[in-house]
Amino acid sequence: MKIGLIRHFKVDAPFYNKPLNSIEFANSQLVYHKSPVITQPVNLNGIGWKKCYCSTIQRAKRTADNIYNGEIIYTEKLVEVELSPVFDTSKKLPFNIWVILGRLAWLFGHHSQIESKTDTIKRCKDLMNLLNADEAESILIVSHGFFMHEFAKHLKKNGFKGKIDYAPLNATLYLFERK
Repeated sequence: MKIGLIRHFKVDAPFYNKPLNSIEFANSQLVYHKSPVITQPVNLNGIGWKKCYCSTIQRAKRTADNIYNGEIIYTEKLVEVELSPVFDTSKKLPFNIWVILGRLAWLFGHHSQIESKTDTIKRCKDLMNLLNADEAESILIVSHGFFMHEFAKHLKKNGFKGKIDYAPLNATLYLFERK
């Protein structure tokens, strides 16, 4: 079985190089979700993908619609792990600090985050069960960077071989195979 992971196209959103307070950081996430994508060619390695599963978030949908010609199955199991401010403050922090704090809060199950690591692992297991029940020999998945990285770990635990970048590149195929 082959599984191809693709992170959505690059998002045409502002780059935040000035410090943000918690409300500004939360708003930056909303802006990112609503921003358009920049389409580009995607190398699918000449594989005739039999099925495509896709996140329900618009940027992933736009990507899947652009790169896959068959039926696309949209599922919440592939959405990104959301980032929320860890605390409310008027103090301004660099964007990357907010991201790091959010991912640490996710890791430790802090109440500020919509989803914890335990929740994400359950989603990965549910998705793996869904894919194992699917009879298709090659499945393309369009998702998001952080979730893809977590799901790739789960694929390896389930006998798949493949590599993924620590920060998956947009519109790049990461191939995993299990014989």
